Parts: sequence; structure tokens; C-alpha cells
Amino acid sequence: DDVLIAVMGMTGTGKSSFIRQLTGSDEVKVGHSLRSCTSKVDIHVYNYRNKRKIFLLDTPGFDDTDRKDTEILKAIAYYLGAAYSVKVKLAGVIYLHRITDIRYTGSATRNLRMFQALCGGSSMANVVLATTMWDSLKGNEDLMKARNVQAELEDPKCDWWYDMIQLGSKTFKHYGNVSTATDIIDYIMGLKNDAVLDIQRQMIDDHRTLDQTTAGQEMQKDLLKAKEEYQEAFDEAVEGMKIAVEEKNNKLAELYARKQDEYLKKIKASEEQVEQLRQDFTKIQKEKDEESKKMIAALKEE
Repeated sequence: DDVLIAVMGMTGTGKSSFIRQLTGSDEVKVGHSLRSCTSKVDIHVYNYRNKRKIFLLDTPGFDDTDRKDTEILKAIAYYLGAAYSVKVKLAGVIYLHRITDIRYTGSATRNLRMFQALCGGSSMANVVLATTMWDSLKGNEDLMKARNVQAELEDPKCDWWYDMIQLGSKTFKHYGNVSTATDIIDYIMGLKNDAVLDIQRQMIDDHRTLDQTTAGQEMQKDLLKAKEEYQEAFDEAVEGMKIAVEEKNNKLAELYARKQDEYLKKIKASEEQVEQLRQDFTKIQKEKDEESKKMIAALKEE
């Protein structure tokens, strides 16, 4: 049977490059900067050892330069849900991380939290955690730093990958070539059981709205925290403007007025994103009506 493998990770970790190495297709756009090249979810067909078709799901990271996080979550939930609803099995999920990132940044932490929320603990045995960019290292110093990063990722004291590894996730080093990419696919295809992610089970089987899923609740935390920060900044700008008006400092008053407008827009945007999460799979599917028809038809045909 044909299967689906999802490829996830931050912007610039090499998701599209990984897929291109496997498929050999020039249609897979590859970025050469931290600006996202995958601005939407794409599916690419990979003829695995000329025996089976694998649908490779290329996803944007939750640090995407062109799309809001809620749009990305909706798109990922939609594609995974659509595949699950037509009985396309998910063989596994690949999470890519740059070995050249010496520190685990706030964006990286957030991406990892969202990834874990999408998957859930029961599917971790079908997860591959792969470090990329090993082929870009130059000299012993770079190699030593990379080995330290790999060790830190797997260290129980650092709280990055250790728990996932304990639940069955497998680590790989990807050297940017067909050989190591194929090794990862071989491992996934050799697993005994297929995966059902929490996001699939919760939206399709349990008929939850996106904000009721584990991933949706994780995202809401970030949105509400951001809204609180914008509100505090807005309140400070209001107080600053009062003082500026009292002191008849027109330029400073104008500055605070602009800041108020700026933060009001950000507060509104946060509220709109929270509202966007209050959709079930059927509503998301209707929103993407034409896209969903084409995708489900293609999956059924394949």
C-alpha cells in the first residue's frame, strides 16, 4: 500500500532539500537563506525502490516568514486529516534540526513543542529526529561543536529530544546526500506499525475543533501570552502619551500615538488568530474546498 511520510522542522533545516534528494525533482523548491521556501504544505510522490509510492509531505515551520502560525497549523492539520480520512497510512514523521545551531533558540523550542503536540506520545516510535548540515562542517573545530550539539540534543538534562527518544524515536545524521536520506526512509519503511498522530485522532475520530486539540491549545498559550505583552506595551504607550501631552511635547506624543496604533493592530491580530482555531475539520475543508477536492481525488487515484 502507498503511505505518507511527513517532513517537519524549522525554516532552513533542509526539508525541501531532503525531499529533492529523494525524488530528484526540480519542482521541489530549495531555499538558500532563512527565508522560507516552503510557504505552504506540499505533497511530492517518491517511488520507493520502484515498488511503492510514498507521499512526502513538505511542511513550513512555525517560524515561517510569510504565513501566520494559525494558517500553518490549519494547513498541516488539514493535510494530515484528509489523508487519514481516506485511509492513507502514515508510515512516519521526520523532524529535521540544523546541527550548526549551537544554541536551541526560542523559535526552535516553540517549533519542537508544536511538533510534540501534533504527534503525541503514542506515535513517537514512528518519529525520526535527524540533524542536518553535517556536510557543511569545515575542520575539526566545527566537527567537535557539532558532536557537542548532538550530545546536548540527546542529553536528559537538556530536555530537548531525550523524552522522545525514550518513547521510541530514532536519531539520524543526514549528510545532505541521497544515501543518508534513503537510510532514513528505509528505517521508517521497516517499522512494523503505522502512526496515527494526536492531531489526526482528535480532529477526525473525536471531531474536535482545532482549538480543542493538544496542538491548538499549545498554540493558544503562545497567542494569549503575546496578546498580554502587546496589551502591556499599549498601556505603557497610553501613559507615555498622557505625560507627553501634559509636557506639551508634540513629537513624543505623536510617537506614542503611533505605538498605540501598532500595538492595537497586534492585539487584534492575536485575537483573530485565536478565533481561527475555533474550526473543526469540516469547516477547514470547506475553506480549502477546491484544494481539498484535488488532494483527496489525487490520493484516491494514486
